[in-house]
Parts: sequence; C-alpha cells; structure tokens
Amino acid sequence: VYPPVVAVDLAKLPDLTLTKPKAMMHLQRHHGISGSLLMTYLTEWDKYKKLGNLPADLPPPEKSTADMSIKEILYTKAKLDLAGRSRVLLDGLSCSVAPTSFVNNNDSHVM
Repeated sequence: VYPPVVAVDLAKLPDLTLTKPKAMMHLQRHHGISGSLLMTYLTEWDKYKKLGNLPADLPPPEKSTADMSIKEILYTKAKLDLAGRSRVLLDGLSCSVAPTSFVNNNDSHVM
C-alpha cells in the first residue's frame, strides 16, 4: 500500500515513432510529467515501442492507493469481501468495519 503505486495513463503516452528524448520532452511539455513519474512513463512507453503498438482498447488508469479508503484497499488488493463483517483481523491487528454513515470525522477513532 505504501508507497502508493502510481498508475500509468496509457492515453498520455507519446507517439511510438518518436525517439526516446523526444518522447521525454513530449511528456514534460504536454502533460507536465516530471521526476520519477517521468521515468515510469518512459519505461511504459519503451515497453510498447518494443511491442510495436499500444493496445487498441486503452484501459482506464487504476486508482492510486493514496486515493483509496482502507476498505477499498482491502477489497481490491487483498480480495477481502467485507460485506456482513463487523471486525477484521489483519496480521494481529483487529480493525472495526463500520459503514461510512457511522464514522464521526471529529473523533480520533471509529465507533
């Protein structure tokens, strides 16, 4: 879960006919991508350049774990169905599972 994985949006990948330096410039200028994220995009671009093309049906990017609730993370990453459960034991840590309507954001704990 940490550090949050940043999903690559394949729609932002530059044309595969560009050279690597030009692809890098395209990502920086047109999408404002820089730093380690730029290297992630370039690695993904390079992978598809070697394959010869992008997938015909571009899937939407995955939601980052930084934007997910713990419930979403448990469901999507651990395939843990929380329906009908009030408590979950995670590696010795006992967690209460409460519907969103019962969460009081002013308290430091969940009832």
